[in-house]
Amino acid sequence: MPQGFDVDDTTSDFDEGVANSTTSLSSSIYEASNDDKQNESLDIVHHVHLLMLDNQLFKAPLTDVQKVLDVGTGTGIWATDVGDNYPSAEVIGIDISPIQPFWVPPNVTFQIDDCKLEWTFQDDSFDLIHIRWMFGSIADWNALFQQAYRCLKPGGWLESHEASTQFRSDDGTVEDESAMSQFSEALVQGGKKMGQSMTVVEDGTQRKAMEAAQFMNIREQDYKARKHSWEILLWN
Repeated sequence: MPQGFDVDDTTSDFDEGVANSTTSLSSSIYEASNDDKQNESLDIVHHVHLLMLDNQLFKAPLTDVQKVLDVGTGTGIWATDVGDNYPSAEVIGIDISPIQPFWVPPNVTFQIDDCKLEWTFQDDSFDLIHIRWMFGSIADWNALFQQAYRCLKPGGWLESHEASTQFRSDDGTVEDESAMSQFSEALVQGGKKMGQSMTVVEDGTQRKAMEAAQFMNIREQDYKARKHSWEILLWN
């Protein structure tokens, strides 16, 4: 049964003519911008994830990785790193916008595709399906994970990484009236209006959707991500 985890120059993949920051496969609504600053921030997020995961690209206990799917690949940085680290694996990244780099490892390809539509991949075809930071983009997580379940090989893993949009502090310094809290609330309300939840973590959406899709051996792990530097308190 598929498993769930709640966690060199080559040819170009896309013609230069379609690599436009406003190009999108469909009318699917994405909660963030699609410009250079946003794409740079996605790459920064990738490096933050590597720091949190002790420089691991995924936590799934796989020893033989032959075929990998990265859903919502964005800039393609995760898929590219997997391709570099697993040169014998076939790595496919899908996204509604072709913003990925032109030059990638020979075992990495990108496809313009909308993960909210019916997937065209064959049943039982992937060892690992990776989904990251899709909060505010998915209306039906059950349907998304059901498609992942269908496309995973027996014993394959789905790994889902989502972030809380709620800013918090251990010492209570982030108050309800603060700009950070108001920004978080604006995100939540915007997600409700779009019908695409911003509270995936708070609602336990990943586990619920994995259970609904009949995934086995579901594991969860929470991490704290700093938003700015912390003061160092000196005690005498």
